[in-house]
Amino acid sequence: LAAWMRMKYPHIAVGALSSSAPILQFQDIVPSQIFYDIVSNDFK
Repeated sequence: LAAWMRMKYPHIAVGALSSSAPILQFQDIVPSQIFYDIVSNDFK
């Protein structure tokens, strides 16, 4: 939640601590299938 707050309202939040935040899974940041592609390649 802290990472989302920082991304959504950077003018309000000076800093944020987040543990294992999936910030790259938000829409329009990376392709939606990239996580599954990386995990699938690990098990090939």
